[in-house]
Formats: sequence, structure tokens, C-alpha cells
Amino acid sequence: ALIVGRQPILDKNGVTFGYELLYRGDADHAFDDLHEDEATSHVINNAFYNTEFGSLTSGKKCFINFTSHLVMDEMWRVLPKDKVVIELLENIEPTDEVIAAVKNIKKAGYKIALDDFEYDKKLKPLIELADIIKVDLTVSNLHTVETLAKIFLPQRKIMLAEKVETVKEFKACRDWGYTLFQGYFFAEPQILESDQIVESKASQLQLMQKIHIRDI
Repeated sequence: ALIVGRQPILDKNGVTFGYELLYRGDADHAFDDLHEDEATSHVINNAFYNTEFGSLTSGKKCFINFTSHLVMDEMWRVLPKDKVVIELLENIEPTDEVIAAVKNIKKAGYKIALDDFEYDKKLKPLIELADIIKVDLTVSNLHTVETLAKIFLPQRKIMLAEKVETVKEFKACRDWGYTLFQGYFFAEPQILESDQIVESKASQLQLMQKIHIRDI
């Protein structure tokens, strides 16, 4: 069976806004040392080509992690822009090539989130392009979490608090203007399985990618 995890992202009223889709290894649900590029490819395969996507996401948006390599390879073009948020991993270096690629994502109509955000002035070009900023409460202290909201809410960024584990954290972030929430306080990732379609999904993705690029 193919495995994908999903963790709900809720609004301030507790209504599901979307899901982050997560790589969860093989049938024994074990994590392995799979490279981030390959892990994301597995998630895309499992979510969009080996399952009924509507049932996986219940019609909500899904957040999918992207490395700089996948951003520049334009792997995102195989995904439906109305259903997907491209989540840029925190270890992405904002090189000129990466920034240009992210601008293409934005121009194509996709929403962009910055994962595990910690402020660094070199990230300014990516911040400008981002729609959603995800702040990890296990990394940033609450003063920093509040300060980031004060900085980015006036810039019309959607603030998402992740790794929320207590009602106190939830209420504090909500009062500071965070409108999306994710963490064990709400729900742990749910493991979903589907029967694998015996076909080379990597080649199918490459083919679809070429078709999309050719049609632009």
C-alpha cells in the first residue's frame, strides 16, 4: 500500500481550512532517510495519482513541502493550483535562481507558504512573494511569535501557528492575529493508505511536466 499522512490546518473557529500532506514511508509507517525531493515526489504520487484526491483532502486545500530543487524543476506545474499551497521548506536558500522560480509559481496562480519561518533579512524576496507564513512554536518563543505577527499582518500575510500544543498557545496566537493553526493540540497526523497502482509514476510525472511546460 502507498502511504501518505495528513494533518489538518484549522481556522480560528476550529473549522478545517486544509491539510498538510506528509511523507510516511511504506506500509509499516516507518520514517526512513529518503531525500526530501523524493519524499515530496512520493506524496504527490500518492495524493494525486494513486488515490481519489477529493476523498484524501475532503475538498480542502493541501499544503505540500517543496525543496529548492523541486521548485526550480517546476514539479509544481503538475499540481492543480486551486487545490494546492506550495510550502517552501525552511532550508531553502534564496538564490537568484530560486527567487526567479518562486516568482513563476506566483505568476502561475499558486499560493505560497514559508515553512518553519525564522526571520532573516536574506529571506525578504521570499517573504514578499509568500501568502502564508508558518511559525513553529517549538522553535520561536512566544514573544517572537507575537512580534512576527505585528510585522507581517500589516503586510497582509496570513499567519499560521504550527506545533500548537496547548490551549494557552492557541488563544495567545489567536489574540495576536494568527488565523490558521496546526499541531497536536488539534490533531496528530492521520495515516492514509491506498493500493498501489503498478506503473512508473515518476515517468508519468515527468511526462505531465513536459506537457504542462510545452503548453505554456
